[in-house]
Amino acid sequence: MQVKIDFQLNRRFGVTERIIFGLVMHGFSNAREIYLSLPVFSDAVIANAIKNLVNQQILSADMKQER
Repeated sequence: MQVKIDFQLNRRFGVTERIIFGLVMHGFSNAREIYLSLPVFSDAVIANAIKNLVNQQILSADMKQER
């Protein structure tokens, strides 16, 4: 499947937010999958990037815990 993105994040978003946005646009829907695909970033950096995207209403987050 090929996904075309006709918009992108503006300059106020950092590299991590842009990478996570790209991963979501390519089918990543689980925070654990995103975390495992970005081993160079710490937990806090990834969490803050997801939080920023959710706060700006670019992503939505389901807060249920997976076991």
